Amino acid sequence: MPVIETRRLKEAEGQEAWAALRPDLCVMAFVTEIIPHEVLELPRLGSIQYHPSLLPLHRGSSAINWAIIFGRTETGLTIFWPDR
Repeated sequence: MPVIETRRLKEAEGQEAWAALRPDLCVMAFVTEIIPHEVLELPRLGSIQYHPSLLPLHRGSSAINWAIIFGRTETGLTIFWPDR
């Protein structure tokens, strides 16, 4: 599996490297920045994303921390097709 290293997918260099891979599917786990729509739509089968909470509860980058702070005894994860 090819590995690319880029600062950000918002920059042309990152988008060009991603496009050169010609991906079938993108699986994003714990994404901490907003990914451009062009990048999400590039894979033939689309992009799916994972978030470590039951959205919309504890949305944002500290979902696990907030579940602990609020004393949740149950939590979960959300897998979704990101859109605009």
